[in-house]
Amino acid sequence: MDGKIKWGILGPGNIARRFADALLRCEDAELYAVASASDPERAAAFAKEFGAEHAFGNYDRLLEDKNVQAVYIATVNTTHKELIKKCAAAGKPVLCEKPCVLTEADAAELQALSESSGTLIMEAMWTAFLPATFTVKKWIADGRIGSLKGMSLSFAFKGDRSSRRLYERKLAGGGMYDVGVYCIEYAMELTGAYPVRCESISAPQNGVDEYGVLLMRFPGDIIADCKYGVGFYAGGDAYIYGDNGRIFVPEFWSGGRCELYGEDGSLKDSYTDPEENRFIYEIRHFNRLVREGKTMSDIMTLEKTRVCAAVFDKIRSYE
Repeated sequence: MDGKIKWGILGPGNIARRFADALLRCEDAELYAVASASDPERAAAFAKEFGAEHAFGNYDRLLEDKNVQAVYIATVNTTHKELIKKCAAAGKPVLCEKPCVLTEADAAELQALSESSGTLIMEAMWTAFLPATFTVKKWIADGRIGSLKGMSLSFAFKGDRSSRRLYERKLAGGGMYDVGVYCIEYAMELTGAYPVRCESISAPQNGVDEYGVLLMRFPGDIIADCKYGVGFYAGGDAYIYGDNGRIFVPEFWSGGRCELYGEDGSLKDSYTDPEENRFIYEIRHFNRLVREGKTMSDIMTLEKTRVCAAVFDKIRSYE
């Protein structure tokens, strides 16, 4: 496949703006088209700002464009599954913003769809592709902190209570879907395993989980405790513990820096990412998959998405 990968974006919202900016910084990608189902003028303004050739007032027209080679879905959570199915029907590789799906049953359906249609479907969990994440995984694999014993992850911020996306149940709002997903998938990424047990408690608000605490046990008795929420600020840091040291990752979900400490508490190593917009790593990975004709990521698999959704099912105590 010659030339830059031509991307289409469904949903010109805030997260899509960061993604489009990363496309401009990526040497092998370009924003070709953008579509909004509710506001054609917004799509047109977005296309003009980021240099896209086309703006559409509905999603189908974008998917019908034969020049679109990859699609990024940045719409509200409840629309993801159906839009992914539309992309697959149109033969478009699709990168869908987290959470890709809301239930394990939906994830299993997408797995089957990817296999039957030969369509590349990947959840956009950008944290998995960050150099800082790879650095932390290597430190753990090299035994730099001894045997991995546990981790404490936090991702909570004070959101706008008038936000329908965050606080409306029928739009799949709440802390778990918005930020808890990062904690779940980061823990799986670092352990290289799926949780064998999970327990949680959450604080409901307007029918969604405004704040929650999740405990997960992984093989080898590795324990992850996760705090997540959209009602108040509690940071976004990760502390990873071994029997011979620890790792600190400030704002782990965006992964700009990580620090390795010895058993005596002294700083032994560190990494700082100079990249300004780190969506670029995820885009480069997806572009490679498209060019190679792959139907599954070797990093962000649909099986990982399914297991994360299974955790969703277990901890939705506010229903």
